[in-house]
Amino acid sequence: MKKTKKTDMQAGFDALISAAADESFVHPLFDCSYYNEQLPQFARQTDQALAHYLTVGEKLGLRPHPVFDRKYVLEQARENGVDTEGKFSPFVYVMQKDISPSRLFSKELYSQSLRKAKIKLAKNQTHIAHFLANWVSHRVPFSKYFDVRFYELNNPHLVKSGTNPLDHYFRVPRRERADANPMFHAGYYANTYACWESDPLVDFLGQGCSLLNLPNPYAAQELLSEAFVTPENLLNYIETRID
Repeated sequence: MKKTKKTDMQAGFDALISAAADESFVHPLFDCSYYNEQLPQFARQTDQALAHYLTVGEKLGLRPHPVFDRKYVLEQARENGVDTEGKFSPFVYVMQKDISPSRLFSKELYSQSLRKAKIKLAKNQTHIAHFLANWVSHRVPFSKYFDVRFYELNNPHLVKSGTNPLDHYFRVPRRERADANPMFHAGYYANTYACWESDPLVDFLGQGCSLLNLPNPYAAQELLSEAFVTPENLLNYIETRID
């Protein structure tokens, strides 16, 4: 019988499953403890957690890491004409195509920041993997809309501990998160636009700005100097300064 050639997706999936069989294997975009918190206690994994996620958890819509936004990954894949049904794996897709798994992480900006700092990725390393594994030694800009200095000012313990601010942000329960941008007031946005099921800043970047939702109660007055409020003006309004 003639063997069917594996697709790139299937090959990548099989390679991860094989790697996960090694108990010492650590993937920067998979957090075992975080993943297990989403499972009932009787189903929690120890040695084969990544393999369990790839074969079971991903199909259930569970998240491998706090910064991983499955919905956003699927959106990018569909925009690129990819069939996301069947055996499509968002996790494998992020690794193979080196795309961002979060609206609050810009691969393009992070890549520019690394080049400016003369830092190179390891062979076959993705930008998000490098970011998660090297924040302590490489504190470079990664988002136009996540203001690290402002966020750490509200969470001063992060600097001493060397905690990745984006990782920390998504680990905090949604309604308890400190604002990550001085021009975006999450509480105001959530209350005004009934944004309770997703992170307010992520929602604003994904659809809110297109709907002309305001990022804070003063934005309308402060944007009066503009000819009219547009999605572009709103994004520019909350954009952080990149040194």
